Amino acid sequence: MLLHHIHTFFQQHTRPPTVWVGLSGGADSVALLHALTRYRHRQMCSGSLNLAAIHVHHGLNENADMWADFCANLCQQYAVPLTIERVQIDASDLGVEAAARAARYRAFAKNIGSGSLILAHHADDQVETVLLAMLRGGGLRALAAMPETRVSGSLNVLRPFLNASRAEIEQYIQQHQLTHIHDTSNDCTDFLRNWVRHDLLPHIQNRVPDIRQHILGSIEVLQDELSVVNQVLAQDWQDCCHNGIVSRPALLRLSAARQKAVLLKFCEIKKLGLPRKSSLNDFMAHLPDSAQHIWSLPQGAIWLYRQHLWAWHAQQQADYVAQTQNFSGSLNRAPQLTWQAAPRGLAWADLNRDAIVRPYRTSDTLITPLGRKSVVKLLQDKKIPPPVRRHWLVVEMAGKCVAVANIAVCESVAVANGWLPEWQLTLPFVSHRLD
Repeated sequence: MLLHHIHTFFQQHTRPPTVWVGLSGGADSVALLHALTRYRHRQMCSGSLNLAAIHVHHGLNENADMWADFCANLCQQYAVPLTIERVQIDASDLGVEAAARAARYRAFAKNIGSGSLILAHHADDQVETVLLAMLRGGGLRALAAMPETRVSGSLNVLRPFLNASRAEIEQYIQQHQLTHIHDTSNDCTDFLRNWVRHDLLPHIQNRVPDIRQHILGSIEVLQDELSVVNQVLAQDWQDCCHNGIVSRPALLRLSAARQKAVLLKFCEIKKLGLPRKSSLNDFMAHLPDSAQHIWSLPQGAIWLYRQHLWAWHAQQQADYVAQTQNFSGSLNRAPQLTWQAAPRGLAWADLNRDAIVRPYRTSDTLITPLGRKSVVKLLQDKKIPPPVRRHWLVVEMAGKCVAVANIAVCESVAVANGWLPEWQLTLPFVSHRLD
């Protein structure tokens, strides 16, 4: 029966040439690995499926080394290459369960890259996931539980057993006399999922015998509704975001609920972390009437400036500050700058002259085709957000500012078909600006 689930799954979804089995050594993952090796054997004539396995060694159980050895022996028996990845669990913020899960997926991403990871989650896991989401106050995405396929970071995650029950897997284990690991921590109801599995769900089932079928039916409905929501969000995102910058006027044309969805997607894509509900609502309150506002997020910030929303990750900010150190020497050796051919720019010989690269000063000016302008005004004209332009780099020669990174070269030294200094970290704030 499990083989049928795999066959049906790969008929409905594109089969990758190689799949990595997430192998814990427990009954579910052992059954998955065994079923996949049988499926591979039946497909050998076309050579259409390569198998590999990965075991994450959490080090949380005194038997962890034994489990790794078990997985190694099992994979040797099945002629499946195995990677064992040891991880360190820091449960100080997330708790043991969440921290272990996060470490697992980091290990998967590290070793598999952009490959396909296949996991043994089944229908009973789906039911437990929904109940956990309800207990934690989850929204539509959480209540829709796990999809059969999902892109998680760089990974393509596959779950062919979501229509199989735990009972089917246990029957398969017995039928093929498969040995597996029993993790005693799965019996401990101090963990919320285990309490749901062993206490809450059986209690509900005594009153509502068909509760599992009801929940699975609800998941199917919710996943359809989530699909519609995702289609609407994709269109809203296309309308609001161009080249990584969100248009405030386009955002304000949406309902409040759709504004929230776009902002959360912006945070997700830019990897800024999940905001608190109160923080999100506070930022939305500034959208209609604030000319400038900074939304602080766990991993960075979003700036509302004029008619645009700009995102800057904390690491980008740190790199930016690190590169605002003064440089003195041959200009072409300045580590912060690269050089782009431009209609008007510095002569090639100038790049070999001694110069200073430094953050601009309020007294700095530049001669443009339209007359002399302060560097401050040039940056304002380009609509550079204030937190970014605060330390914008310029080139100084013989005591005078002769170029502003990514913007212009002073007409007093510029030549036709010259070179414009580029500061890669700030290019998105110039070349991708919305007009």
